[in-house]
Amino acid sequence: MKESYDVLVAEDRDMDRAFRKEFADCEPYVDQLYKLFKKRPRGHRLKLLETAETVPVRAPSPASTSKTVSSKSVSGPAGSTGTSRMVENVMAELDHMSYMPDGLDAPAWDRFVAHRHRKVESESKVRLMHLKIITFKLNLLFIDQSFCSRTGRNEFISAKETG
Repeated sequence: MKESYDVLVAEDRDMDRAFRKEFADCEPYVDQLYKLFKKRPRGHRLKLLETAETVPVRAPSPASTSKTVSSKSVSGPAGSTGTSRMVENVMAELDHMSYMPDGLDAPAWDRFVAHRHRKVESESKVRLMHLKIITFKLNLLFIDQSFCSRTGRNEFISAKETG
């Protein structure tokens, strides 16, 4: 799972770095387009308040009645659809032709809009994979704590003990 996350992060970073090369044919507008590209909605900023309300402050205790932490409890099922609608609304506004630099042709603008949408989608995939990793780690922590409470151990199981 960590390898998949690293690949997604690398692809996302490469997309950002390749921007100037991809729009080299729009030379007088590249800097202006890059500023507009960076102006895209950032999901981690939009989700900050929602996530703060839904992520547990500490890992569940072994005496807790819940068995595991689901990804829904980490990301919030209602919050994700609200956030995606908010992102769609902001993107629709930013895609409007009124933001297009004067003198830039429509096909170049359409290509720019498509590239920015791919970048937002890529960032969303990275965030989702990150949440899955957090959920996985919380579940492992809960299982370790549960095992330690049943066996009377006060420390977590080390790799040497299990292997």
